[in-house]
Amino acid sequence: FPVIHPKDPEKIVEMGVGLLRADRGMFDRHLSIVVDLIVPHRMNLTDDPFEIHERWLMKRLST
Repeated sequence: FPVIHPKDPEKIVEMGVGLLRADRGMFDRHLSIVVDLIVPHRMNLTDDPFEIHERWLMKRLST
């Protein structure tokens, strides 16, 4: 069967929340994989990855 793409952003959010509620571990694993693919790896061993990722994302959102 063909893939049916969502028509509006709210539907995508709704689908993401549904996946989160269905299997939190799977959702977190896939989210971590996506973040690792997008966010560059320039961190020290003492850096908090969530803080580094948030700073990287906020910098891109403000431009």
